[in-house]
Amino acid sequence: MTRLSDNSSINTQTPELIILSPPLQGHRVPLEKSSTNQQDNPCYQLDLSPKAAFLSNFLPSTPTLTIECIDKQWMANAQSKHLKVNAEPVYTAIVDHEDIIQYGKLRCRLLFAGQRTLAQQLTPAPNILRNKIRMMAISATLTLSTIAAVTSYLVNQ
Repeated sequence: MTRLSDNSSINTQTPELIILSPPLQGHRVPLEKSSTNQQDNPCYQLDLSPKAAFLSNFLPSTPTLTIECIDKQWMANAQSKHLKVNAEPVYTAIVDHEDIIQYGKLRCRLLFAGQRTLAQQLTPAPNILRNKIRMMAISATLTLSTIAAVTSYLVNQ
C-alpha cells in the first residue's frame, strides 16, 4: 500500500482498476462516475453497460461495488460478501493507491490517475534496461576473452 502524497487534491483523483487475473490481465475495468454523494464527494461504480460485458463471467450476479471518497479517504463498498481488499474479506474498507481489490473472481490493482506506481518509479525504461544488459554482456565477453588469451599465453610459456 502506497500512501497518496497530496490529501488536498484527493477529491480530484480518479480511481482506476487494472485487472491482475488472467486472461484479462492488464486491462482496465470500466468505472463510471455516479452522482456525487450528499457531501459532493466523488463516487465511482462498475460500468455495467454492454461495453463491459466481457467482465460478466468474473463478477457476482448483482454487482454493487462502489469506490467513493469520504472525508479525504477512498472507500470501497459492496453490499455482498464478494469483496476482498488486500486478501481480507470486507463489506467496506479504506483503500489506497496500489491496493489489491478482489470482487467476485475479478482481482485488480487500484490506481489513481496521475499517481506513479512503485514499479514505474523503480523500473527503468525498457530501452535503458536492454542497453544495460547488452553492455554487461559485452563486458563479460571481453573479460572472458582477456582471461582466455592470458591463460593461453601462460600455458605456452
